[in-house]
Amino acid sequence: MNANPTALPKLAHSLLLASGLLALGACNHLHSIDAETAQPTSLIGRWQPVGVKGGMVPNPTVPPEELRIAPDSTVRLYHADALKQEFRLRPTTGNFCTQLEPVQLVRFDEGTKAGITYAYQIKGDELTLDGNICLDGVIRRYRWVSANAN
Repeated sequence: MNANPTALPKLAHSLLLASGLLALGACNHLHSIDAETAQPTSLIGRWQPVGVKGGMVPNPTVPPEELRIAPDSTVRLYHADALKQEFRLRPTTGNFCTQLEPVQLVRFDEGTKAGITYAYQIKGDELTLDGNICLDGVIRRYRWVSANAN
């Protein structure tokens, strides 16, 4: 077989470049806010829950919590005004069962271990996090409070 020995490195380089550009595009989407409307177009800011459904609990209650997502992708979960958990936000890809369109995935890593993956959607001032409905995941809805994650 007469194969071009430089074709494979060029293909690998092109694939790496394309995946890198895709990852950068995902990161930029996580860090944008509409300057004209001051409405969220990203995950950055403070979010308060307004609804929870799905999972193994038939009527889950809305917890007294707040998500604070900083521009450096640090996510802090406060429960009754006390820091409960801290995560690192990572754009991700993969197979996912959700009702949200388009499918945008993000992973909440805790420390060095891979965390929960969510499909997410932002409409107006509402964030929906879908924890994989095919696996009895919970769908959480949040209301945007402010762009200040502190």
